[in-house]
Amino acid sequence: MTGDAHEFFGSTLFLVQLGLACLAIKWLGGSDRHMTLLTGIMLLGGLAAAYYLPQSRGFELQAQAVFQLAFWVLFIRLLRGLQLQPAEAA
Repeated sequence: MTGDAHEFFGSTLFLVQLGLACLAIKWLGGSDRHMTLLTGIMLLGGLAAAYYLPQSRGFELQAQAVFQLAFWVLFIRLLRGLQLQPAEAA
């Protein structure tokens, strides 16, 4: 039972993070080669983690680390690109 819950919540977290990354790129208009590369790395890391998840041995931890690293680098890059504009006086 514990393994099933781990697989469910882990898979859900990966899907949510991948969806958030794609939405952030769309909303913030940051689609360049670096964003595409980071999204591709995230997707490959997520697929590798999903492949190794049901196996007792493999590179699941490394695949998860690659996914998480690409996710946070992407978000830091997106947030650094935001320009804070002062509020207009009424």
